[in-house]
Amino acid sequence: MNVLKYSAIISLILLMFGSCDDSSGSGNNTNNTNNTNNTNNTNSCTPECDANATCEEADGAPTCVCNMGYSGDGITCADIDECTEGTDDCDVNATCTNTDGSYECACNDGYNSDGTACVDIDECAEGLDNCDINATCANTDGNFTCTCNEPYVGDGITCVEPTDCTSDPTICGENATCTDMGAQSICLCNDGYTGDGLVCTDIDECDLGTDNCDINATCANTPGSFTCTCPTGYADTNGNGTLCTDYDECAGEGAGNNCDALATCANTEGGYTCSCPSGYADTNGDGSLCTDYDECAGEGTGNNCDAAALCLNTPGGFTCSCFAGYEDTNGDGTLCTDYDECAGEGTGYTCDALATCANTAGGYTCTCPSGYADTNGDGTLCTDYDECAGEGPGNTCDALATCANTAGGYTCTCPSGYADTNGDGTLCTDYDECAGEGPGNTCDALATCANTAGG
Repeated sequence: MNVLKYSAIISLILLMFGSCDDSSGSGNNTNNTNNTNNTNNTNSCTPECDANATCEEADGAPTCVCNMGYSGDGITCADIDECTEGTDDCDVNATCTNTDGSYECACNDGYNSDGTACVDIDECAEGLDNCDINATCANTDGNFTCTCNEPYVGDGITCVEPTDCTSDPTICGENATCTDMGAQSICLCNDGYTGDGLVCTDIDECDLGTDNCDINATCANTPGSFTCTCPTGYADTNGNGTLCTDYDECAGEGAGNNCDALATCANTEGGYTCSCPSGYADTNGDGSLCTDYDECAGEGTGNNCDAAALCLNTPGGFTCSCFAGYEDTNGDGTLCTDYDECAGEGTGYTCDALATCANTAGGYTCTCPSGYADTNGDGTLCTDYDECAGEGPGNTCDALATCANTAGGYTCTCPSGYADTNGDGTLCTDYDECAGEGPGNTCDALATCANTAGG
């Protein structure tokens, strides 16, 4: 067929009715909004989310989630090639082009979009073909063919009277045969070729759409024929590319899959995808190696343990345990509230009955009162000092006073004949009874009184 003439006709149609490159599906506008960097990806998520991820609340904790059109752990997000993975919704007669975070669908030549699908253009019915006046136009998917009417021969675009080879069969061209038609023999092109019998050119069945390859197969033109090859990810059911059946690699069909043992395998047309579970890093970006995040070390989405809790990493997650002396308020170590052991909370306290209990963060202290020895060093046993025997800080009694030990202290008592000058036995001063001090004296009026120490 005259390609230039055909192209000119198509160009005219495009000018009249619009481009056939309109999307056949929703692929070109489904996810475009996801290509805009999320302005909330730096909120409470730590580490910071990927530019193509969103920080969301999950189970009460901030989590990075890749936007639609991207895959990964939220910390690192990679564009999904929907065209390669077969997850696009392009029409079978459209070409899929991957874009960042999305894809676009464009109807192939010979098809127009009706808004939802690619519809074949019937060039024959619409008068858009370039067949010879002596040829018949036949519409095909995305194209058309021209076949010369008998007795004319040619490529359908140009049809001429056949060449009589009755007397000389050798005049027929290469790839033609002198064929007996009864009244005469004429030069006819062999199957797979077109022309006037003198010059025969190969028919490109792949371009004309007259092949019978599976829609997923690749058609390759050959001299006088064509071949069909099923793509990777498909079984060649009939052995000739006319029926390509998708392998379920997740079920072990075809070449199988290389998903990590922890990853989820999802079959797609012609392939499969591997997704690492929550709590694991997609190390290779394709789910083939899932590495546990140490959330306690701040990896992945980190942890939400209370500052007073112990974080313990586990495969795919972590646990939080409140320290001793704290109540696990939420039951998961995310809120640890200090027990007031002095008020009897938690395990209570073991202070001596004489000691003073003071609550501290996660514990308490016991302090023995003045006059008592902290026997165990922790206030759990307070033993009275015998200050009169020199224990503890000792005593300050006057040398003449009598020291008497008491619970937590002592008393000093000045002896008879002495004044308790300070009132606490720390200074005993001799009374001069002869001068009338203290209780005075009982000497006769004629007797001479002489004062002595204490009498």
